Amino acid sequence: MSDVTTRRDFEGKVIWVTGASGALGHATATLLAQRGATVVASARSIEKSEFPGLSVDRLPVDVTDDGDVRRGFDTLFARHGRIDAVVTSTNVSTFGEFIDLSDDDWLTVIQAKLLGSVRPVRAALPALLAQQSGPLC
Repeated sequence: MSDVTTRRDFEGKVIWVTGASGALGHATATLLAQRGATVVASARSIEKSEFPGLSVDRLPVDVTDDGDVRRGFDTLFARHGRIDAVVTSTNVSTFGEFIDLSDDDWLTVIQAKLLGSVRPVRAALPALLAQQSGPLC
């Protein structure tokens, strides 16, 4: 059986990974790049993330800002001319007991995790549908 990182089954695919400076997003972006994808790795502070030996396009995007997400997608599309998939892996460090979290805490989580996933998918969906790419096509 071949090692998962030596397979090239994402060759020629452009995949946008948000939250790529976090542990899960970084691991996902790394594996996709190792498997041949052109990875566009996004986070607010993506320039600090390292992808040694891999060709990963870094794109600073704040998923809590819809305008920034749309500008980010426009930049991605201008650079690569297509999009084949979106992986949302945004996280936020708001933790606590359910009863202790304030409405502001919950809104921070909703902005980052829920809407932080909705916004990139919504920005990319017209192109995905036009190309007949992604799981919905």
